Amino acid sequence: MPFRLQALHEVENVTLEPTPSQQAADAHAAAVAAAIVSGEPVTERKSTFQAHLAPIHSREDVAAVMAALLLNNKIAKVPQMFRTVLHSHPAAA
Repeated sequence: MPFRLQALHEVENVTLEPTPSQQAADAHAAAVAAAIVSGEPVTERKSTFQAHLAPIHSREDVAAVMAALLLNNKIAKVPQMFRTVLHSHPAAA
């Protein structure tokens, strides 16, 4: 019997539900993205700069913030994006 590939729309009872861990990661990323605060743009010699701040508690937070910022087309097409991540020690707060 020859092997036949089926298109996804031909397969019955297929659901592409996210796993609980994917749902938790998506919820966390959405919460981190919602915490981003953007400053007013500053223009200097035909260049415009804008600061974006977010609380960061883990490497995953950094990735979530960067992913959220890169959804903005203006930010995504900037050839040189400066990224600074500041960490504070809990005892210093």
